[in-house]
Amino acid sequence: MDIQDNKVADGKISENINENMADIFDSVFKTLLQRFPKLAVALINEVFHVDYGEDEVIIQGRNEYHSSEGKVINDAMLRIRNKIYHIECQSTSDGLMVIRMIEYDFKIALEETRNILVNELKKKSGERSKEPLSFQFPQSCMICVRSGIEKEETLKLQIIMPNGQKVLYEVPIVQVQNFSKEDMFKKRLLILIPFYVLRYEKDIKAGKNEILGKLKKEYEYIKEQLITEGSSINEPRVYYDLALLSQKILDYIGKGNEEYKERMGNIMGGVILEMESDKIWDKAWNTAWNTAWNKSGQYADSRRQILCVDNMVKKMNMSLEKACEIQNITVDDYQNAIKFVHEIEENGMSRADNL
Repeated sequence: MDIQDNKVADGKISENINENMADIFDSVFKTLLQRFPKLAVALINEVFHVDYGEDEVIIQGRNEYHSSEGKVINDAMLRIRNKIYHIECQSTSDGLMVIRMIEYDFKIALEETRNILVNELKKKSGERSKEPLSFQFPQSCMICVRSGIEKEETLKLQIIMPNGQKVLYEVPIVQVQNFSKEDMFKKRLLILIPFYVLRYEKDIKAGKNEILGKLKKEYEYIKEQLITEGSSINEPRVYYDLALLSQKILDYIGKGNEEYKERMGNIMGGVILEMESDKIWDKAWNTAWNTAWNKSGQYADSRRQILCVDNMVKKMNMSLEKACEIQNITVDDYQNAIKFVHEIEENGMSRADNL
């Protein structure tokens, strides 16, 4: 992935989040699961007491269905081995979540059952299963990212069949605030990291800025962990997006609070710069022809300078002159580096096309 790819990807993240800022939390959750479905594995292990590895094959299912009221969209439907998992992120409560959950689950189960039946009907009559057709609900859970949304540990709904048999439909509720920042990294619940600040949401909105010192220290820990882990794995992009989306929620929570904005407004910026400048580009261009061009290190150095300057200008609202000064280069050096890199990349694409 080159820098243009990064810009496009970041633009898509921002576009998705900005479509409905009132539901930014749901958008962040969906964005992470769509881009990195493997982040769901640790969450599924924690909630359903299974032991899947991070290398499990995950198949993302359809999350769009139609009801009498229009389109129904769930947050995530994932298949691991022979199990289907349905995960919903919830940030508000209207008392109807159990109804929506069973509607989602019914439609998922109905489609799965229909597929099984169609496959059976394709078989010769003697090869078809003798067992009754099963209608199996997925394994579902609801993630509460804000405090006080749901008081119970599960959503419950009693289903009464025509013969009077009663079946209890029950969905576990995961409270994000029950996990410490240490838990999130230890248990690999990385998908919950962007929502960490929400445990302080009420205090922040009430202007209790005395908590900001504590909050900043906690995010310094989170930032260090993201940089450390992002520097030691093959997917730094995961940690880059975790930092980027965490900052979006941090900014959203602190709207209108100037002291908060001053102290927390760019707390994740260091992670974003570290990930882009030191990892993403290096891994993306780790190819045979790139090795030949980088003998002198000039290409890699120019690329890093451009990435760092671009990030400071766009994410820290610095002037181009100030960003170049921090990088110990002139504006002319920056512009020459862009020309040099473009020349190398165009040459590289030409070579790649001929491979």
